[in-house]
Amino acid sequence: MNKLKTSLCILLSLLLCPLWPIQNQAQTSGIVLDVAVEPGIFQTSMATSAIISITNAGGPNNILTSDRFSINFNTAFGTVTSIDPTILVASPSLSGFSSNQFTVSLSGSTINILYTGPTRIFIPSDGFSVRVNFTTPPTVGQGQVLVAVTIKSLGFALTSAQQEVPIVNFSVLATGATGATGATGATGATGATGAIGVTGTTGATGRTGATGATGATGAGATGATGATGATGTTGTTGATGVTGTTGTTGATGATGNNGATGATGATGATGATGANGATGATGANGATGATGNNGATGATGANGATGATGNNGATGATGATGANGATGATGANGATGATGNNGATGATGNNGATGATGATGATGATGATGATGKNGATGATGATGAT
Repeated sequence: MNKLKTSLCILLSLLLCPLWPIQNQAQTSGIVLDVAVEPGIFQTSMATSAIISITNAGGPNNILTSDRFSINFNTAFGTVTSIDPTILVASPSLSGFSSNQFTVSLSGSTINILYTGPTRIFIPSDGFSVRVNFTTPPTVGQGQVLVAVTIKSLGFALTSAQQEVPIVNFSVLATGATGATGATGATGATGATGAIGVTGTTGATGRTGATGATGATGAGATGATGATGATGTTGTTGATGVTGTTGTTGATGATGNNGATGATGATGATGATGANGATGATGANGATGATGNNGATGATGANGATGATGNNGATGATGATGANGATGATGANGATGATGNNGATGATGNNGATGATGATGATGATGATGATGKNGATGATGATGAT
């Protein structure tokens, strides 16, 4: 039944709406206005849209700057609520029209379109369109759209036209034409920075990495072996004198490059043994500190000279065992003090608590073996003291 109603309404619309003005178009060279509404049928009490197109159904002639087109609607059509501000033209337009050559405004229920472009030929079948948003009335009827032009020249042979638009009380499933895409809105302001989250727990210590591969052994050639020197004659043994103090050992020089092996020198006489120096008092044990990461092994310090043995001093009272301090780096060996008299043995203090062992660092890759330095010259043997 609904299909029958729809078919009858469409047929009625075609009968009431001529596709062109009644006058003979073939005999005119002027512009003849024609108006079309798409879609051509609407349902009652609907908020909807339509495209109204104005075309030239006559002959080619001039359209002038400031030619004004007005579109009006009868009450049976409904109430116009708004219009799209952009005039739609074909791309390319046969007449060379562009959207920016038209301005459009809504005054009450009248739409005014003003042509602002230069004088040009309005080509037959070319035209322009506007999108209208409106609400259809609650009752059925025959809507009417009327267009008229206010002209500055005689280029128009017919200055008005109209289109009948049926308003029905059943669904017509009409879909309005898609409007032009609106301009992109401005970017919003940046939101405030969120609060800083809580710090996560420390992850477990990773496993010790695998030991890197041993670097290749250098290919340096072995130097030639020097000739063996002649053995010197053995000197006479002198009387043993008083033992002198041992001189301080000089600092170890930097390791030089490997030189050629020199000849073996004669063996010198053995020097006298110096007296043993006194043993210094034992300090209190410091608290054992937490075990730190394994540091690099420092260079071995020079041996200090042995001092003379002194008289035994009285043994002081044993102090309380202090907390174990952190283990410092190994310093150079100081000179051995004179040995004092043996004092009474004090009570053994309590052992301090052992600190927690620190995590073992990852084993680094084994570096290449450096070149062996030259052997330093042998110092002169001291004179043998008197016994």
